[in-house]
Amino acid sequence: MRNRDRGKRGQHPARAGVLLIGLLLAACTPEAIGRYRPPAADLPPKRLSAEYVPFTHVVRFATDRAEIDENERQRLIRFLDLLPPPDGAVVRIRGHADERLGGVYNADLAARRARNVAAMFARRGYSAIELTTASFGEAVPVGGTAGESGWRRDRRVEITVQVPMITLPDCPDWSAPSDLAAGNLAMSQLGCANALNLAATIANPADLVGGRSLAGADGTREAAAIERYHSDKVKKLIGEEQKKKAAGK
Repeated sequence: MRNRDRGKRGQHPARAGVLLIGLLLAACTPEAIGRYRPPAADLPPKRLSAEYVPFTHVVRFATDRAEIDENERQRLIRFLDLLPPPDGAVVRIRGHADERLGGVYNADLAARRARNVAAMFARRGYSAIELTTASFGEAVPVGGTAGESGWRRDRRVEITVQVPMITLPDCPDWSAPSDLAAGNLAMSQLGCANALNLAATIANPADLVGGRSLAGADGTREAAAIERYHSDKVKKLIGEEQKKKAAGK
């Protein structure tokens, strides 16, 4: 009896060792390490994305009036102040009127309303961007019902500001301790620094949305530049020493 008990007790350390090895192996599986991701050889580099984001606003007007009253003016100013920088923005301003009076009169009234709103854009720094106005008169009603409640909604100027905006790639927080980002593999973040540097230096995000059309070629100018090069008449860049001599230092 004692020998059998001793044999059973002798098996306990072996069983414990097998159990311990099993637990260690289980702990090393990807499921057990929450942030672990196996490396991938074909991960694409990080890139910026850019698109036009629309911002909209409506200015209301009194009956037969094209002037912006104080309440609507303050609302429009708040809207403009909340917009991103206007570089590359595209503004569409559409004037409307209610169904009363004649079609020609309403078209003129809606056009004057749109021009007054456009003037406020110019005064707030939007004079050098693409801005167009249009007049629809009473042709596009939104009131839904006849009477003052519906007419008030039709007396309006609709504004759409398309602002080019850049979306940064999903890059890691390099300031965080490395042991908190087990999946932060080198190749998985390929191109992050280049993308972030480009976003910080680009002057007009619209260039990333669609680019700009090239100006027409000037053959005479280009031929003259080549001739200056062939005849060694190209001006050399001035170095620091030459700048000092020119300044008399």
